Amino acid sequence: FPFPYNDDCNLLFPTSEVSFLKDKYQNNPLPVIKHTITYENITHNFVIFPILLRQKNLLGYLVCIEEKAPFSSFEYALMSNINSMLCIAMINTNITRDEQQSDRSVFFADLLSGVLKTDNEIEPVCRRYGFDYTLPRICVSMKIEGYTEMSGSRRVNFIRNILSVVKQTVSETELDFSHTVYDNHLVLFLFMSKTESKYRLQKAAKCINKIIQKLAGEKIYALAGISN
Repeated sequence: FPFPYNDDCNLLFPTSEVSFLKDKYQNNPLPVIKHTITYENITHNFVIFPILLRQKNLLGYLVCIEEKAPFSSFEYALMSNINSMLCIAMINTNITRDEQQSDRSVFFADLLSGVLKTDNEIEPVCRRYGFDYTLPRICVSMKIEGYTEMSGSRRVNFIRNILSVVKQTVSETELDFSHTVYDNHLVLFLFMSKTESKYRLQKAAKCINKIIQKLAGEKIYALAGISN
């Protein structure tokens, strides 16, 4: 498309347009909606199909562009069939992702709680879950203000927003990281293989301070504990 994507959120439409469309769907769920955007004096017409599970659970959107003429009945039928296939694919993907996330959470819970105590217990489990225990790393535990009072669905979106800030900041420092939520704390593992040992704690602290400052700019407040 000739108009730019929203790089911050990987959105096709500007944030204001996305908010408008979400409100429109929530207030009046429709099988299909038409939407027009004008960018640099050029008008773009979109047809947006919500991908629904049992007509009530919204999984996503199939966004199509009408270039010259409105869609024909055949094209609408074709898009509906594609929509159905996408729905099935997304259900399967979500089930797989949920299972993987559940297994991953159990792994980190065992690791952090001390259930796994010896090298012989820890190393095979780390290999199974792709956690490279040979890399030098620093563990960061972040307590997020207001997190414990949130609903389950709100927590998921909240952590996702925080992780987008973490990912951006960590990438600027050429570090890799892994994460989990344990005991209502966001736990980060910062992998420090590219940093000399004497500078690792200092570099980790600097990175975490940047993250906390960026979050504060978005009215999200956190305390962090760092351990080497």
